[in-house]
Amino acid sequence: MTMPSVNQRNLEREISRTPGNSSSLAQLALAFRARPEHRSALRHIRRAAFIASRDPNYWIVFADLLFESGDFEEAALTYCRSISLQPSELRALDNFCVALIRSGRGFQALAFLKRVARLDPRSPRLWLHLGHVSFSRSLHEQSRDAFCRAAVLEPGDAGAWNGLASALYELRLSEAAEQYASLAVSLAPDDVANWSVRGTIRHRLGGAMQLCATSTWLSNWRRCRVRPHTTGVDCYLMYCE
Repeated sequence: MTMPSVNQRNLEREISRTPGNSSSLAQLALAFRARPEHRSALRHIRRAAFIASRDPNYWIVFADLLFESGDFEEAALTYCRSISLQPSELRALDNFCVALIRSGRGFQALAFLKRVARLDPRSPRLWLHLGHVSFSRSLHEQSRDAFCRAAVLEPGDAGAWNGLASALYELRLSEAAEQYASLAVSLAPDDVANWSVRGTIRHRLGGAMQLCATSTWLSNWRRCRVRPHTTGVDCYLMYCE
C-alpha cells in the first residue's frame, strides 16, 4: 500500500478543520489521481464540485476522473454541467462529445453538435467535431460539408483537409480527395495519418507506385520517429513487400 505524502496528510488535516474548503478537496483529489486511486479521487472531487457548484473548473476535473474510470455516461452528464456554466470552454466540449460517443450515444453527440454549430457557426473546432462524428455514423455527405466548413474557417488545419479527403473518398470522389489529402500532407508532413489517407486514395486511383512511395516514407518515419500505431500503415507496407 502506498503511504500518503506529507502534502496529502496536510490537505487531509486542512479538510478536517474546514470540510467545506473546495480548493483543498480538489487538491486532495488530484493527489489521489496521481497515485492513482480513482475511487478516493472521485469521492473528494465530487464533494468539491457540489460545494463550489457554480465553478465549472471543478466539474471539468470531476468529469475527467469519471472518463478515466470508464464511466462515460456519467462523464458526459458532468461535462454538460460544466458547459452550461462556461459554454466557451472548448476542452469540456471536446471531451463531452467523446464521452457521448464512448457511451454509445453517437446520435446524441451528432444532434448536440448540429445545434451548437448553428449557434456558433464561426467555430472551426465545432465543424471539425461534427465532421468526425458524422463520418463515424457513415453520414459522408454531412461529414464532407462539416469538414469543408472547418477547412474554410481554419485553412491551416491539416486535420480538416484530411477529414474532407476521407469523406470525399467514401463518396467515390477520389481525384478531389487526393488533392485535399496531398494538402493535408503538405501542412502536417509528420502526421502519419495524412500519409495513410493519401496512400489509400492513390491506391484506388491506380497509383501502386505512389502507394509504395508512401510506404517507403512511412517505413523511414518508423525508424526515425516513434512507432505509429496504425493498422493501415502495416497494410500498406505489406502491400508493397
